[in-house]
Amino acid sequence: MDTTLPSTLKVLIVDDERVSRTVLSRFITKKFPFCSVIEAENGLDGLQLINKESPDIVFLDLRMPIMNGVEMLEVMRKIPNRMMTPVAITSAVQEKSIVLRLNQLGVIEYLLKPFDVTSVYPRISKVFKSLRENKENKDALEAVAPDSGTSQGQKANTHKILLVDDDLSFQMFFTSMIGNRCEVICCDNGEEAYKKVLQDRMITDVCISENLPDGNTTAQNQKVGLQNVNFLAKKLVEIERSTKVRVLLCADRESLFIEEKKYFKGLIKRTYVQKQFLESLLKKVFDDDSREGAFRHAVANRFNDKIQSALISELPSFIKENIAILDGKGGRKVENEHAEEISIKVIAGKIDISVTIEGDFEDFEKLSVLRGDTGYSHNYRQHQIFQSVLSAIATIFVDLLKQFDYKAEVDYIPRKRDLQHARRVLIFNVPFLLASGEEFDCCVWFNDFDESTREK
Repeated sequence: MDTTLPSTLKVLIVDDERVSRTVLSRFITKKFPFCSVIEAENGLDGLQLINKESPDIVFLDLRMPIMNGVEMLEVMRKIPNRMMTPVAITSAVQEKSIVLRLNQLGVIEYLLKPFDVTSVYPRISKVFKSLRENKENKDALEAVAPDSGTSQGQKANTHKILLVDDDLSFQMFFTSMIGNRCEVICCDNGEEAYKKVLQDRMITDVCISENLPDGNTTAQNQKVGLQNVNFLAKKLVEIERSTKVRVLLCADRESLFIEEKKYFKGLIKRTYVQKQFLESLLKKVFDDDSREGAFRHAVANRFNDKIQSALISELPSFIKENIAILDGKGGRKVENEHAEEISIKVIAGKIDISVTIEGDFEDFEKLSVLRGDTGYSHNYRQHQIFQSVLSAIATIFVDLLKQFDYKAEVDYIPRKRDLQHARRVLIFNVPFLLASGEEFDCCVWFNDFDESTREK
């Protein structure tokens, strides 16, 4: 039994079968006494415990009611301060498509049911040993510089937003909308919020929902102490720190009341309507009040999964082998670079998107021969190898643009000459590898043209 390291690990087991949870829980607590175990019987309950308890590792079943394991993991990977939580799968599921999706989402172990817990002891022990060592190293670094934004245990200049709201579904929505622009911390009452701002100097913004819980139905203007949102905002601003925290009210209305303007810097619309929420969020938190800014934020933080899914499901039929998503770890050379492209342009607006699949020209030629062509030509739509993939991704963006009241058109003609005059911003780069060895990158670009170039 490993007793060399003092760090305690918190383990979450998510499984709808009570017997399976009990057997695994007893095994872990008996063989690994440094572990404490919490349990959930479905993915939704699991997410709530992840948000509340911050476990060090999750043992996750796949087939569960309400929210299954894949759905839960997809949500986890979109929450910045939870996306790196290690997950070990415990399931009898062996379907190829599901295993591929789990690999894309990042799992550290796959324990195939039914399993004898003693037989998987070496694998679990290895996982726990690695987790404890990593945790102890992190604790040691934070002990050296507990209040520093530039210690080795932290990323420099990390921007954190604190959401004070007791509604789990809105916490999840808020966090997924923020995406990877900064870290989101959630709590559900004023006392906890005040403590977090005191302890964490990297919190720069606090969003307080209009109606905080106090255990009864008292009207907000009659609440006292830190459950009164105006008083809470006042006390948060009064905290002594190098940069005062910015406090915003989160409410389903268009503006602050006169009294509230004394305490809050602005209002974020508390709505599940993506467009309205993003426009108010970006204006108040990220100082971007453009409609294009809200769209770009939504794209940059929410569409990587859909693009990967299109890559896997829309490959041309003559490519029989599987593909591997390389998750940013591609090693493709670019000496003989070639790209197939599709563009999505807003008819009246400043949004211009290019989707490209890039690779070595010789690899495109190989696939052309596989398709049965006498030669490879990239000048026309019908000759593009990855036309079905590009069209599927273009449809994703056209549908999203409609949600933001944009009308867009799709252009299949290569635009290399135009793009020489554009400032291109790479939003996604998804490297993928065919089983036969050809490697490509699927890229999504925002193109910023000057007006003279646009009109040509």
